[in-house]
Amino acid sequence: VALIVGFAAVYSAFSLIASWIQESIAGVAKLRSKTLISGIEAMIDDPKNATVIDALRKQILAQPSIAAAYDAKGRPPSYLSANQFSLAVTGLLETGNAIGSSGSQAFEQVSSGIGAMQPSRLKDALNRVASQAAGNYTDFVSGVERWFDDEMDRASGWYRRQSQIILIFIGIAVVA
Repeated sequence: VALIVGFAAVYSAFSLIASWIQESIAGVAKLRSKTLISGIEAMIDDPKNATVIDALRKQILAQPSIAAAYDAKGRPPSYLSANQFSLAVTGLLETGNAIGSSGSQAFEQVSSGIGAMQPSRLKDALNRVASQAAGNYTDFVSGVERWFDDEMDRASGWYRRQSQIILIFIGIAVVA
């Protein structure tokens, strides 16, 4: 029994050390914010179409709901809520005017904003969300939020795989 308790204590100590080192590396390398930005870029368009990605990424990240999440040193956020993203997307689609006072006016304005966008994965996704919303602005916003959550689940998987690889190397180094 003492041997099992000893092994469990050593394993727990090494696990905590490896996790702490991995989180330190992730913080210094800004892995969470880089993964978030990569996830947003994947939502916007194919990475091979750099000009569309750059323009739309800059426009989305400059929206007040996201720009406010940057820290005082200008570092990008490591997390965004679905609400922050939906506010950024609807802000992008406003075409310079305030959202209409009624839900149908707001939906019409968002629809015209989608129509004015350059062809991209973002435009295709927003068209699908708009068609599912069937003229209801609240359903459109909820659809954008669900889409963001689904895509961020994929980005979380990217981060998890990246963390596991780092942890393998840390584990080998700590054991050695």
